[in-house]
Amino acid sequence: PATVVHVDAWVSYPLRSRAIARTLADVTRLERSEVRPSKSGRPAIQQFDLDVLVADDDPVGQLVVRKMLHRLGCRVRLASDGSEAIRLIGARRYDLVFMDCEMPLLNGFQATAQIRGQEPATARTTIVAVTAHAMPGDRERCLAAGMDDHLSKPFTLSRLETFLARVTDRVAGDTESVERFDATALETLPALDSRRAS
Repeated sequence: PATVVHVDAWVSYPLRSRAIARTLADVTRLERSEVRPSKSGRPAIQQFDLDVLVADDDPVGQLVVRKMLHRLGCRVRLASDGSEAIRLIGARRYDLVFMDCEMPLLNGFQATAQIRGQEPATARTTIVAVTAHAMPGDRERCLAAGMDDHLSKPFTLSRLETFLARVTDRVAGDTESVERFDATALETLPALDSRRAS
């Protein structure tokens, strides 16, 4: 039988004490909030009724992101490369696509360009670039490639929850990106609907 691995967060190499401390604090805070319901009686973790495609060639990265998204109430489909992502998006509608930028053969930038060239303007897919390292110019390069937003790895469950809440406009008055993008860029991000993929 397959071994089930429970992952709430991960830290990339090289290990840095600040990143480890921040990740441990986030995971610990999350675990405490899960065992104590909020005063309103609602679940501590926000749930999102979204169909999400995760395009990532790394099986570990797929496992981590899928687990996090499942815990946030999302339905998840996986693609192991850019070509598969294009095929899946052509077959059905997804509310959100997490597109790894560094996939071999057809990377995230190339896949996004092909998706934009094939989809009708009235049914634009919301694509979020996922990169392993935040570098100067990453945001601009992702937007220029046709992506709508950018999320750098590693990220925690609580950070992903905040990100989803912002892009789905479920937090009233919240206009700040997880990556602290400027307001102009946020205005161009298409709102996600909560319809199931057909």
